[in-house]
Amino acid sequence: MLKTQRRSLRQAAAGSGVNRQAIADLLAGRCWPDVATVARLENFLAVPLYPSSGGMPHTHGKRPFRPRASPAQGTTK
Repeated sequence: MLKTQRRSLRQAAAGSGVNRQAIADLLAGRCWPDVATVARLENFLAVPLYPSSGGMPHTHGKRPFRPRASPAQGTTK
């Protein structure tokens, strides 16, 4: 993304507030960013870096249905 926008690591660091070495490590695949780092870089670069609903399927809505267990007959609580 930096190459397509013709930005250097130093420009990205200064504009986003993210440490230059942290950006270099991210680009090299040596670490994973935290949410704040992703947000800062997205804001500075004006592009989404985290996959949205179109890029990553949401599976939480497709969980199998499990009925709640009912108390055994003849018991009280």
